[in-house]
Amino acid sequence: MNGKGTASRPASGFRRIAAWLLGFATICVLFGGLLVVFFPNDVHILGVHGPYPPIIGWLALATATLIVIFTTGRWVKALPGILMLAAFNGILAVGTGHLTNAPDVPISRLAASIISFLLVASTVLSFTFKSRGLNWVDQIALLAVVFALAWGVLDEPRALLSFGTVLFALLFAWLCDRLDFHIPPVPWARRRERPEQR
Repeated sequence: MNGKGTASRPASGFRRIAAWLLGFATICVLFGGLLVVFFPNDVHILGVHGPYPPIIGWLALATATLIVIFTTGRWVKALPGILMLAAFNGILAVGTGHLTNAPDVPISRLAASIISFLLVASTVLSFTFKSRGLNWVDQIALLAVVFALAWGVLDEPRALLSFGTVLFALLFAWLCDRLDFHIPPVPWARRRERPEQR
């Protein structure tokens, strides 16, 4: 048995747990920042109601944005799963006539069907990012995807516009890659090549 490989397994597990914790914390900071800045009256943190000073929200958004940018190469692998789950919720809304996470909020079956289509198409496109290195257009598009998804969750009346933005951003990045515009790669999100087996 390879002692080095066995010893590296716990370290790899800890790194994976740390990555998931960082992701969860980033999501909380991102949503918190958006709420404080754009939905100040809806904020309720640790029993204290808003509004909070906008500077707190902007600092939270700046922090979350930096984390999202510099960890894109990692979380982009989970993007298809996230979009697939969102699409499944949209399909459920078609049948129930209301939002899955808010039964008291009705939604027309037409709107739910369009949202489901946008999310299914976005899911298909998101798989293309897992098989290649990321360039600057990808980075900007994926950042737009993160904020559009978050906005769609917080601002339900504009969910259709938000999820349409997600599809447009992914489609634009995919087309730029297919047309081979020779866009420079993002240094911190390059795909690692696996060493050849000897």
